[in-house]
Amino acid sequence: MARYVATVATPREAGAALDFVADFTNLTQWDPGIVSAERLDDGPLAVGARFAAVIEFRSMALTYELVEYTPGERALLVAEGGGLVSRDLITVEPTDDGSRLTYDATLTLSGFLKVLDPLLAIGFNRVAGKAVAGLEEALEGTRVA
Repeated sequence: MARYVATVATPREAGAALDFVADFTNLTQWDPGIVSAERLDDGPLAVGARFAAVIEFRSMALTYELVEYTPGERALLVAEGGGLVSRDLITVEPTDDGSRLTYDATLTLSGFLKVLDPLLAIGFNRVAGKAVAGLEEALEGTRVA
């Protein structure tokens, strides 16, 4: 399993920050490792919303589903495919000058690929670091952890 956790302080209100990041159609605005992202259904951001994202590495396509969503507090998106499980937990808390958003991403390999987990962690940290730098810029914030 590979895991990357980062917290960004942003002047955005907690609900606006969460909705921007949890709406995976915005991935291409902050994650340089994403080639394309689109919503697969209509309606407001809610449990059951689905997103297709193409990851630059091997042009891998993943379908994410919003499996947990509490407006202004937390969102959990999960994708499975290509021997990979991606779990992205986004939490926010209000502050006096905006909010603090924590992005907790884990990747787990399944099946015979599981033996490659140590290598996945090394590569994932590098890729996730670039994504968090993009997230800081998109949220007009600064990384605090």
